[in-house]
Amino acid sequence: MDTLPPELVVCIFGKLRCPLTLLDVVPLVCKQWRNLSKDPLAWASAELAWDGTDPKARKASGLRFGSMRLADSSGDEDDDVSAAWEKLKEDSLRVSTADAARILLHAPALNCINFCADMPEKGMKRLVNALRRSRTVVTQYFTVHEMTSWHMTLRGRSALLDMMWRSRNHLVGATVQLSRQEDISDDVPASKRGPLRDSQGRTVLDVLAQMPTLECLSLDASWDYPYAGELRGKLPRLRKLFMNRGDGGICGERLVCDLIDGAAATLAGLDLNRDYGRPQDSILRHPRIPDYRAAVTPALMASVAGCKRLSFLEGPAALAPHLPSMPALAELVLHLYPERQRAEEAIKRVFDACERVAKLTFLELWVNRDNDEECFLVEARWHELKNEELRCKKLVKDFKTKRPTVELNFNFH
Repeated sequence: MDTLPPELVVCIFGKLRCPLTLLDVVPLVCKQWRNLSKDPLAWASAELAWDGTDPKARKASGLRFGSMRLADSSGDEDDDVSAAWEKLKEDSLRVSTADAARILLHAPALNCINFCADMPEKGMKRLVNALRRSRTVVTQYFTVHEMTSWHMTLRGRSALLDMMWRSRNHLVGATVQLSRQEDISDDVPASKRGPLRDSQGRTVLDVLAQMPTLECLSLDASWDYPYAGELRGKLPRLRKLFMNRGDGGICGERLVCDLIDGAAATLAGLDLNRDYGRPQDSILRHPRIPDYRAAVTPALMASVAGCKRLSFLEGPAALAPHLPSMPALAELVLHLYPERQRAEEAIKRVFDACERVAKLTFLELWVNRDNDEECFLVEARWHELKNEELRCKKLVKDFKTKRPTVELNFNFH
């Protein structure tokens, strides 16, 4: 190793995934290695994964940590971005809160950050202090679970946004939450309420709009989050877009349409939340709560229909008439909320449209009748639904006969 040029040594260090090795082992070998370990290129593969628990206690208890999936596989073998993101999150070594704080204070760069703590046990204050002092740049993937943000103070969330801003020219994948501060925490003073801002006053949308290399985005946004067109024409390289995977609900139409329209030329995977098209629950009817059926607007359907490179799509069955215009579509997940006595007609329309999708290899159809409260109270209505399910399954059988190469999952609830 003494005969190798420093550039090659740094390149070798750049293959190390464990940040603790670069922090606690490499610098102790010799003075040269200590100096080279401070080079950002030496941290090119280093990953920080923190779930809020003590790894030693987790190992002793025999618990296995399940990784948080960003997206279902789209079947695209060339989709290296999504595959790499999934692999990083599944294989990353989890570190304790104390080690995570040390890494944030000393690492000049990290390939991946994955904060996935649902219920942090302790040490959140220490982690927040480290985030505020950190100058780390994330070069590939930035994933922060929604519950992790909720357990942080306003200063912690602002520090995360500062880190995202520093990393804006490098990030390939990110998970982002759009919610008002007063909806997250009751410790926010009146002067700080509204959208989250970083230390320089930039909102999450302002930061997102400055990410020219972003290819995968998982966005959790409340339907009433203030949006003024900040993302119109932005994120032109976006290939995967997943809306509200974590918490459910729908997003504002203008925000969703701007994202889809801006990436129409490159978008290969789109997941709209299953609540699109869901009839509004009578218990929740309120002037401030939208009717989910109205969320499937002509503008939204036109935006989706304009994505000619889509190979994976999950969304409302109202999109079915536009499916034949998507020549690359291979995997499809549709959610249907049929009106009473019209399930068979609605399912037939979906199958008729899917028959004309030439490259389709996988179809999953969810028929949701759980809004029919009468079926739990009147026995005759329950039997009526069971008979309706049997008739619908005959339509499934007919579709399988016509398209035997399509893997079909049919779910009637």
